[in-house]
Amino acid sequence: MTLALRLLRIAGFALAFTLAFTLSQRATLARTGETVPGISWAIGALSTFFLIGAWATERTQGAEANARKDLLWASAPAASSSSSRACSGGGRRSRRDSTRGVARLPRP
Repeated sequence: MTLALRLLRIAGFALAFTLAFTLSQRATLARTGETVPGISWAIGALSTFFLIGAWATERTQGAEANARKDLLWASAPAASSSSSRACSGGGRRSRRDSTRGVARLPRP
């Protein structure tokens, strides 16, 4: 497989991961009014593990593992960019701040 095709696949994986995580964080914020505490640290640790795994796999595996290597290479920057998005916007918001002036119905 050519280098250009591998880079395109890595970019596609990274974009898909970033989009999925961003949507997940927005859904959590909309549902509960705050993000999960410590999520940026957890994602940063995962990003580091993915990066180490990608480097080790690139050094030890042959061309038959290109799909796995591309997935690992894409996961590290995707997790890192998602982590920074999770922290942007002023951090955690309280439920009271996010629903100010909005009538809330009781949950069933």
